[in-house]
Amino acid sequence: MVGEAFAPGLLLAELGLLADPDLVDVARLAGGYANEVWRVRGAALDLVVKRFRDSNVGGLYGNAHELEALALERLSGTGIAPELVAHVPERAVVVYAHVAGAPWTDDVEPVARMLARLHERDGVGFPTLTTAPRSLLLEGDAFATRCSRGLRERVLSARPLPVEEPEVRRRLVHRDCGPGNVIVGERGPVLIDWQCPGLGDPVEDLCGFLSPACQVLYGRSPLPSWAQERFLAAYPDAIVRARFHVLREFYDYRMLGYCAWRSEALASTRPADASTYRRAVRALLA
Repeated sequence: MVGEAFAPGLLLAELGLLADPDLVDVARLAGGYANEVWRVRGAALDLVVKRFRDSNVGGLYGNAHELEALALERLSGTGIAPELVAHVPERAVVVYAHVAGAPWTDDVEPVARMLARLHERDGVGFPTLTTAPRSLLLEGDAFATRCSRGLRERVLSARPLPVEEPEVRRRLVHRDCGPGNVIVGERGPVLIDWQCPGLGDPVEDLCGFLSPACQVLYGRSPLPSWAQERFLAAYPDAIVRARFHVLREFYDYRMLGYCAWRSEALASTRPADASTYRRAVRALLA
């Protein structure tokens, strides 16, 4: 698919979703690390066409069009995710309804309540995710081994001592619910970018949204403690909240290893992104 000429309007016409590709406005959307995304607007439609280009093998987050389509299909009608319009697997394309709104900025409580609604879904059919503290540590270690010696030692110095895993009730989790993937509209927050969901611990989504790194990677400052406390208070499941306090440092350690590796791996090809990952590392080590 890389290097293949691609016209979103023509694809939508092939799918029978519009009559004349020349009568729509096609705009390339910014913000994606791995994929190409367009907004296609016409008199009677407002769609997002997402073309997947990179499987992200070896990274922390997967990038699978099949999983995005499955997640949008499962969550149809919930208001948690965009509405799926079409999936074209042979071209690695997902089409969904555009979500009117703006990226999340400040009100944490609606996000917590939206995640709680997501975590009511069972997640059967999605990949099983790592949830055990020792496994999270090993994944963080694996990223650290790819780093230069000095950076590797900084990562390993933050490694927490393993604990026994609290009992987990696996549910559908998004895995990448940073502020840029939360669109706030008239009906509340909606999660976009579902290319790496899984059957895992809801704690992972809480850790993701509250992570200093995730906030930094989306161009924001880490959330202050009062905002984090307000977020947790708005999340209604006390058992998940208790497990969060036990497991957060392990998810943070894995994220630290990942950001450290990315900060060096992207240094020559995408220096601006590498700099952002370095800031994320500093935020996690602060």
